[in-house]
Amino acid sequence: MEDGALCFLIKTPAGNIFHNGGSHYTNLFYKLGLENTIDVALLQFGENPVGVTDKMTSYDAYRVAEALRTKILIPMHYDWANMQGDPYELEWIVKHNAPWMKTVIMQSGTKFEYPKDTNVERVKYLNYVDRWHPKLSWEYGEEKKIF
Repeated sequence: MEDGALCFLIKTPAGNIFHNGGSHYTNLFYKLGLENTIDVALLQFGENPVGVTDKMTSYDAYRVAEALRTKILIPMHYDWANMQGDPYELEWIVKHNAPWMKTVIMQSGTKFEYPKDTNVERVKYLNYVDRWHPKLSWEYGEEKKIF
């Protein structure tokens, strides 16, 4: 995995964002954390069925975040059908082992802005009624557009 894994470190004026792609744990994460400030780490994890070891577990994801010395851990890809992971288990592991690190659990498709959302713990969609704007819909607003 060390030779073939693809990870991203995105350096921005607001802070550095790390995305581990689908990488397993490696000691190179520790080196990366020593050489860079990682503000937010997006880490995939899940559970492996018997006979499969291609996914990081929740504890592995915590170990990566700790090695990176990240301030904020955002778990991802834990809700796939064949590898359901529990983000609340990961959050518990982080709280009990690295209280200086924050876990932000997001609903798929939502947005997190760093550093503005630093104090947010959960990111969910608003109630659909609050988002419904019939006047903006092509069915109810402007004339129907033919594509």
